[in-house]
Amino acid sequence: MKILGYIFLLLLLMILLNGCQGTPGAVGVGWPIPALVPIINVVDVPKDQLQAARQIKIYTADNNNYPEIEKSLGKIEGYSVKHLLWEPSPTEEQALIQIRLRALKLGANGIINVSFSRGGLAEALMRDSWESIKVTGTAVRFKQ
Repeated sequence: MKILGYIFLLLLLMILLNGCQGTPGAVGVGWPIPALVPIINVVDVPKDQLQAARQIKIYTADNNNYPEIEKSLGKIEGYSVKHLLWEPSPTEEQALIQIRLRALKLGANGIINVSFSRGGLAEALMRDSWESIKVTGTAVRFKQ
């Protein structure tokens, strides 16, 4: 019986120390194993594209005071995740980088109806992480 206790403790320790395997952090830096959620590795994104993505205007779900829309390009989402137990917690800013890069690929100059949701441990584990923030919105092209 004592041996089973040691085996259980060893397995639990391995799980806690190993965390979840995947691209750590919202910005996808470093880990070669793909995450279960789509994360863009910003290290691979050219600086001019990062600058362009940061120029995309964000309008939260409670702010309908945005310019006239020329075209709606569809719903998009981004994630900020904590894959390893010792990594810093995810941030909304990191999730916004992800969603802005997706919007840029669609040719958007704005994202409307932006909202954030924090995943608890159960939800985060389904996303292959310890903690997560999901941001959703609609990519749009505003009239110039």
